[in-house]
Amino acid sequence: MHIKLLICYFIQITSIYSFDVQTINKGTIHLSDYTNKKILLVNIATGSEYANQLQSLEQLYQTYKDSLVVIAFPSNSFGNENHSDSELNRIMTDSLGIHFPIASISDVFGANAHPIYQWLSDTAENGSMNVIVHGDFRKILISNTGKIVGLFRDEVAPLDSVMINAVTHSFQP
Repeated sequence: MHIKLLICYFIQITSIYSFDVQTINKGTIHLSDYTNKKILLVNIATGSEYANQLQSLEQLYQTYKDSLVVIAFPSNSFGNENHSDSELNRIMTDSLGIHFPIASISDVFGANAHPIYQWLSDTAENGSMNVIVHGDFRKILISNTGKIVGLFRDEVAPLDSVMINAVTHSFQP
């Protein structure tokens, strides 16, 4: 008699909607508030060569805010963000007129990465892919059902046709 051993691995997929994010103005973003909206996650840095995209991100957000939320994650992971949360809050709101949510400064890769970026980098957690951020202004599009559906390099402008197409395209669950 032979006994066969069946080993089952259970993958624990976590929903992006389970995360809460602290903001630069000491508030909290509950991603569960954005169920049924697309979410564009962007790691930003005011000293980056792509910092001029902040205005375009605001325009994208304002144009599609009924179906899209842009959430910026300031990071010094690539050495281009030297401001504090309070300084960034002043720059973003007063100088640039940014209205989309902005998380507190955090790492976007490595052992100390923000929990959302840890989630993004682990297929077993997010159920889609391992997203590794290699530079400032990487854009990750999450569908209105919470799935990763797009990864855009830093040089892809927020108002580029490929970005607009992805934001306006309907995704299946």
